[in-house]
Amino acid sequence: ALVYFLAHLVVRRLEHHQMKVELRNRRQLEERLDNITSTLGTVFWEADPATGAITFLSDSVAAVTGYPRQSWTTFEDLIQRILPEDREGFRSAIEHLQPDQASKAEYRLNTADNRIIWVEDRFRLDMDTLGNSIIRGMARDISAQKQVETHLLESEQRFSEVVERIPVGIFTLHYHTRDVTLRFEYLSDRMCSIIGVDKATAMENAHAAFNECLPEDLTRLQAANWESAMTGQPFQFEGRFRVRDEIRWLRLNSTPMFLPNGDSLWNGVVIDVTDSKRSELALQQLQQELTLILDGLPAQIWYKDNQNRMLRVNAQVAKTLGRPKSEIEGRDTRDYYPEQADRYYQDDLAVLESGVPRLGIIEPMTLPNGERHWISTDKMPLIGEDGHTQRILVTSTDVTELHHATEALQQEIETRTEREREVQRLNQQFAALSQINQTLLRGQTREQIFQDICRIQVETGQVAMAWVGWFDAETGRVVPVAAFGDDSGYLDKITIYADDRPEGQGPTGTALREDRPIIIPDFFQDPSTLPWRAAAQAAGWVCSASLPIHGGGKVLGAFTLYGRQPDAFTPEAVALLKQSAANISYALDQFAGEERRQQAEQQVARAAERYACILESAKDAFWVVDAKTGRLLDVNDTAVAMLGYPREELLQLRVSDLDPNIDQAAFEARVAEIIE
Repeated sequence: ALVYFLAHLVVRRLEHHQMKVELRNRRQLEERLDNITSTLGTVFWEADPATGAITFLSDSVAAVTGYPRQSWTTFEDLIQRILPEDREGFRSAIEHLQPDQASKAEYRLNTADNRIIWVEDRFRLDMDTLGNSIIRGMARDISAQKQVETHLLESEQRFSEVVERIPVGIFTLHYHTRDVTLRFEYLSDRMCSIIGVDKATAMENAHAAFNECLPEDLTRLQAANWESAMTGQPFQFEGRFRVRDEIRWLRLNSTPMFLPNGDSLWNGVVIDVTDSKRSELALQQLQQELTLILDGLPAQIWYKDNQNRMLRVNAQVAKTLGRPKSEIEGRDTRDYYPEQADRYYQDDLAVLESGVPRLGIIEPMTLPNGERHWISTDKMPLIGEDGHTQRILVTSTDVTELHHATEALQQEIETRTEREREVQRLNQQFAALSQINQTLLRGQTREQIFQDICRIQVETGQVAMAWVGWFDAETGRVVPVAAFGDDSGYLDKITIYADDRPEGQGPTGTALREDRPIIIPDFFQDPSTLPWRAAAQAAGWVCSASLPIHGGGKVLGAFTLYGRQPDAFTPEAVALLKQSAANISYALDQFAGEERRQQAEQQVARAAERYACILESAKDAFWVVDAKTGRLLDVNDTAVAMLGYPREELLQLRVSDLDPNIDQAAFEARVAEIIE
């Protein structure tokens, strides 16, 4: 009885250990399936949390659900296709979503072809580039995973029943050396049930318990038995038996005990491992199928550990590296990607330590042949039995062409944006030129014109500050006469000359001295601006343009402008500024001409006034005669009194009318002679 009890206890422990191993194998299989299927059949989506509107949906939704992408507009479209008993769970997950916190919902979905699939939906509340709230999600079909989970659950239930009922056959076999026979000393009912032989037959003929071993495995059974008998080591065998017209896998374990008379007792157990063997074979087949699937994918896939070793790779990795998988697997990443391996490893460690996947990493990859590619990488952590991440699944897709196209598009966008800015600046300068021309037409004084053109350039031309400096020939200094936009008091802090001293070598002094525009694209890189950099930095100027102003054929002053962006004064903008300066110079010439005309008129008026005073105060008779007609143009009071005509009448007469003896032709000849 004690032997039976010990054998029974051994059997229970063996069964319990086997069940733990098989349960662990199934759990690992489930985790591996979950990580592999996460990279397949995925739908990406974005939605407005305020309205429930779906703002983005990847095209793969049609392949997964059968519904076209256009039929998904709001969350309500999704909820109506979720089975009623799963809808509340999805709504609750969405309503309780917190910023920067990932959430997940699983639900069953009716497809367009009336199938019901399981969907795992992972999402989080983020902010878009404009600062608006947005929900980003990733949904995938986990129907296959659910089926595996169901099968695993059923297997676990079966294993629990096995453990509870102790489905192990126990026996004690006596080998008699005297007559070389085998007899069962003990045979449990479970043993008989497992081997498919009734107890009476087995007790009468012990060989009947093992006669149904398939011929393909019988040789191994006999060899294992002989080796154990010769060495005294435990007997272990696993093979196929025909049990009730069915092939079953049985595992036999026993330990020989040699008696003094030379006989031996074999206390052992028989376990039906058919289910585990089938699962093992199914697992092997599944692994083969997964290998075929992974090798058929265009993406590169690595299975790595926390030491940066590539434990498994797919065919695409081998093809890319030009090496067989057997050579790559087990090697350090640095052996094949020396330039980027450390950065890859840092990303791996971040995922391993946090347990959080990293998806959509755009990064370069340099191959051993020197080719440089761009890849999009997803890194998924794999949790071990201890709850810690020890492995990582890395999937990379070559996006070199897409990356180059994106860079080209970005460059094109930047170029167009810069062109638009330049067009806008030119339009502003055109508008400023137009307003300056109007000011020049309406202006009354030089000071008013200068002040207005400075204001127009700042308000309409969008420059930071503008001022007009007038050249003082006695001191050589450039004196500000008008300015606009100088909020920092820049002009009060600086001194500018137009001669050879250091303060005369800047843009304004050089423009005056050399009579040419001076453009400074970067105020803090040009050595000529050194005396004024501190004040310019305080004011915020980074570039400048100085243009000479002319008057009477010579340089009289300068028109200087400042910008807050480097290279703000492009050649096109400078051309418009030169036109403005030319128009200002022309207007100054016009003002000078008008001043000269007014001065001449004033001189004529003063001369006429003096002539009138002399004419009226003279005591002799004076008159003014038209040299061609002889008509009287003016007479003084003495002439009126002497001739006896009223002044108005005299001014209607000719000299010949006053004296008939005067010959008109002779008079005209005499006048001509006097004029000559």
